[in-house]
Order: sequence, then structure tokens, then C-alpha cells
Amino acid sequence: MRHNKGGETTINRRKSHEPIAKQHAIDQMLGGSIILREPRTAEERELYRAKRSAILLASDGTYFTTLRPVESSLQPYVLRDDAKV
Repeated sequence: MRHNKGGETTINRRKSHEPIAKQHAIDQMLGGSIILREPRTAEERELYRAKRSAILLASDGTYFTTLRPVESSLQPYVLRDDAKV
């Protein structure tokens, strides 16, 4: 019996591109979003982890959210709102 290695290669190639495509989509959302400062303490990093459905990380290291209005727990971390610029 012969295995279809070509098909496996295609599947593996697609899987390897999925994280890149996902990050590209996230980067595209950065424009017009609310820029958050980088978490500085373990407590802040934990808050960002807890809010991971609301906080995104661009490939350049920028933290941001697209949610409006910004949750009150995130207000102290807002650097700028690109929609208001």
C-alpha cells in the first residue's frame, strides 16, 4: 500500500501558514483601533491575559482593542484612540 505524501505535505503547509494568516488579519485590524500600553507588571499581564478576547497583539508588539466603548478596567491603559485622531 502506498501513502499519499503529497496530500500530507499540502495539509502540513496549510497548517504552517494558518498562524501567519491569523497574525496578518490581526495586524490589519490595528488601524482605527484603541492602542493600549504594554503591561508593565505581573498583575497587568494577568489582566491582559484575562481579557485576551478583548485585547489583541500586533506583530510589532502593539497591544490594542477594537471594542467600543473601552471596558472600564482597560481605561487606565489606553494610550490613544486612532478613531479620534
